[in-house]
Amino acid sequence: MRTSASGARRLSVALMGGIAIALLITLIHSRSVDSSETTSSDTVTTTLFPGDNFVGWVAEPLQVDELFDDIPEIELVYRWSPSAGRYDYAMPDVNLSAEPLVEISAESSAVISVGAEPLSVDALFQAAPDIALVYHWDAPARRWLFALRYISSAHWTLEVLKPGTSATVRTGAGSQSAAALFEDAPQIVSMHRHDLEENARSYALPGLIPAAGGLEALQPGMSVMIRSGGHQPIEWERPHSPAAGTVRLLEGENWVSWAGRDGSKLEQVTKGIGRALISAQHGDALFEAASPDNAARRELVNRGDPLKVTVSQSLNWLQPTYVTPTIEFPEGASAQLQGRVREDVRSVLEFYGQGYGVQADAFALKIVVSNDRCGWAAPTGRLLVVGTSTRCRNVRYTLSHEYFHVLQMQLSATPRIEPQWMVEGTALWAEARHAMSDGQQGHFNSLRHRAMDAASRGPDLDGFDPPYGGYGGTDPYPGYMYVLGYAAVDLLLGREDVGDLLEFYRNLGSESARSGVELGVSRDWESAFLDTYGVSVDDFYDDFDDWRSGLPGRISYRGEAGDRLIAGRVLHRDRTPVSEAMIFVYHEEGGWPRGIETDASGSFSVYAPAAEEYKAIIALPLSYACHSGHASGRFLVWRLDAEILVEFTASELHSTTVVLPFDRCP
Repeated sequence: MRTSASGARRLSVALMGGIAIALLITLIHSRSVDSSETTSSDTVTTTLFPGDNFVGWVAEPLQVDELFDDIPEIELVYRWSPSAGRYDYAMPDVNLSAEPLVEISAESSAVISVGAEPLSVDALFQAAPDIALVYHWDAPARRWLFALRYISSAHWTLEVLKPGTSATVRTGAGSQSAAALFEDAPQIVSMHRHDLEENARSYALPGLIPAAGGLEALQPGMSVMIRSGGHQPIEWERPHSPAAGTVRLLEGENWVSWAGRDGSKLEQVTKGIGRALISAQHGDALFEAASPDNAARRELVNRGDPLKVTVSQSLNWLQPTYVTPTIEFPEGASAQLQGRVREDVRSVLEFYGQGYGVQADAFALKIVVSNDRCGWAAPTGRLLVVGTSTRCRNVRYTLSHEYFHVLQMQLSATPRIEPQWMVEGTALWAEARHAMSDGQQGHFNSLRHRAMDAASRGPDLDGFDPPYGGYGGTDPYPGYMYVLGYAAVDLLLGREDVGDLLEFYRNLGSESARSGVELGVSRDWESAFLDTYGVSVDDFYDDFDDWRSGLPGRISYRGEAGDRLIAGRVLHRDRTPVSEAMIFVYHEEGGWPRGIETDASGSFSVYAPAAEEYKAIIALPLSYACHSGHASGRFLVWRLDAEILVEFTASELHSTTVVLPFDRCP
C-alpha cells in the first residue's frame, strides 16, 4: 500500500486557500480501471493515472480518509448517487458541506479557481452578468486587487486571473448558476463557498453538479471516480475478495462493481438484473437491453471492474460471487459427508449462477446440515437447513429447492405475502430444472407427473390465496401447494415476455430496494404479478381452470380423507348475494384455511378437515371499501391492504347462510 509520512496529506494548505484546485483538475480525463492483473487471490494491483479513474470496490468497507492517507496523490473521490440525484464526494482535509453548491445566490460570495489558462476579468463579467465584484489577495504585494463592474476598468487593480489562482466573486441583485459559469468561462475549474455556521465548504466542479459532501467510505458493490494529481501513474495494491453479494440498484444510473467471476461476458453479468435493465456500460462498451445483439454483450468483465448500470425500477441485484456460504455440520460429521454437502452446494451455486445470473448473498446466509430435518428455509433469507442422505432422498435437489426460497426472500426483502402455490410452486419448478440440468431425468419426470396429476383432480388454485395477505407456512391441501403450484408456474412461464423464474420476486422487492429497508413495506403481490406476467391474478385463475378442464381424466376436487363438505351462501343484510368474495374456513385448533370464491348467487362449497367447531374469514371485493371500519357485537369488519375482512365463529356455518351486517355498497 502507498503511505504518506506522518499521515501528511497534500493539498491541505492549498485547498484551504482555494488555490491548488486549479492544478488538481488540469488533467480531467476519465479512465475505467480494469483490475485484471492480480498479485494474489486476495489482492489486485490497480494503476491510477493522472486525472479521473473509474474504480470498482468489492472488498470490506474502506474509509475515504484512509485512502487519502495511503495515497496522498488522490485529490478527489466522487460517485453518482441516484437516491439523492447528485454526486457524493470527498476531498482530503476538507470538511465538506452536506448541501450542494448549485449557484451563487443574490448578494452573496464564492471563491472561484482558475485552471491552466488565464481568465480576464472583462471576459468573466461578460460570461457572468450577475457577478458584480471580483477581488483577489496579492500576497507578494500584500494588497487586495479588485474589479467592480459598475466603474470604469481604468480604475480596476485586477484585470487578469492568472493560471492556478483563486479569487472571490460577489453577485449583485441576481444569482449566478454554477453550471452556466463553467460553460461560459471554461477557464474556471472549481467554485466553493464556506458555511461559517457548519464550518464546512460546499464545492461546485465542472461536470459534478449538483455535488455534496457525504462520501465517507467505499462500500462493497460500489464504484467511484478517483482523481489523481501529479504527472505519473500510481500503482495501488488493494484487497480484492468480495465482502457482499447484494448490490442495491435504484431507478436510474448506478455506479456499481462486479463481484463475480473474471472473464464474464457483459450479457451474463447483467442477466440477474432481469427486465429492469436498460443499459450497462463497461469502459467504452455499452450493452443495451433493447439491442441484445450488439457486440457489447460479449465484452469481458473481471471481478472488481466498475460498471454504470441503468435500470427502470429499483431492485436487489444478487450477484453470483461463487463464494460458499458458511456451512455448519452436526457434531461428528464424517469427512465424506462434509465433502458431499460441499459438492452439492457447489452444484447449486453453479446452477443458479449460470442459469439465472444470481446467487443468494453468501455473506448473509448460513447452511445448517441437520440429522433431524430434510429441508427448511427461514423466512429471513439468512438460514437454510438441509438433511443428510442417511434419512433424506434427493438431498441435492432439496437443497436447491430451499436455496430458491432464500433467493425469494433476498430478492423481495419482504415478508411472505404471495400465495402458497407461488411460494412452493416456483421452488419446485426450479428444483425440477436443476435435476434436468444434471441429467436426472427420472426426478424431473416424477415431479412433472405429480403436477399433472394434481392439476387433473386437485382443488382450485385460488384456495391457496392467504386470507390475511401473509405467509402461513402450512399446506391447506396437503402436498397440493407444491405440485399444483408447479403446474401453475409452468403455465405462467409459457406466456410471452415474462422474464425468468425470479422476475416476480425482483418486482415484488422493488419498493424495499428503493427504500433500503430489509423486510420493509412491499407492494401488493397482485400488482407485481400483473407487471411480471401481463395478466391479473383473477384472469390467470380463469386461464388455469380453462387449461386444466381440457386435461384427460379431469375430475372435480372431492376433498381429502376425513374432510367434510361445508356449503352455503353469503348474503347482504338485504338478502342480496355477495359474489366474488373469498371465504376461508378453518377449525378451532388452527391450521391453514381452505378457501373458495363465492359465485354470482353468493354460494360456496369447500372441503375442510372434520371438526366440531369452525371459523371462517370472508375477504370481500374492493368494491366494499365503503364499509371500512364497521364493527358490531358479533361481527368485526376492518380494512387491510384494500380488502375488508369479516371474521365470525362457526355456528353461522351450520345454517349454511352467512348474512353480513350491512347492505351492498352503493
